[in-house]
Amino acid sequence: CYLAILEKIITQCNILDYKNERWFQDITAARANELCTRHGPGSFVFRPSSAPGYLSMSYVKRSGRVVNVRIQVSSDGFVVDGDNDVYSSLSQLVSAKKLALQKPIYDID
Repeated sequence: CYLAILEKIITQCNILDYKNERWFQDITAARANELCTRHGPGSFVFRPSSAPGYLSMSYVKRSGRVVNVRIQVSSDGFVVDGDNDVYSSLSQLVSAKKLALQKPIYDID
């Protein structure tokens, strides 16, 4: 019983703290697309979304095309648009999508 409560608290902390994750950058969609294009296929970055209750992920497909995806932020975790899986942290999301998300963009200068 206590373990389940502790796990829920940890999940809540991960969700509320996503802006401090190393993959999250406070940049615009245009800047994210520019950075992704420069870093090439497999590169990705999480950023703010213009939609309330969401953040966005920009990443580059193998073809070189930059894709922008909305991610719903809820009390249960993160849900990628078009996906039913709930991730308790951005780290968990990146791990689950590791075939597409291979090169995080940390340096935005």
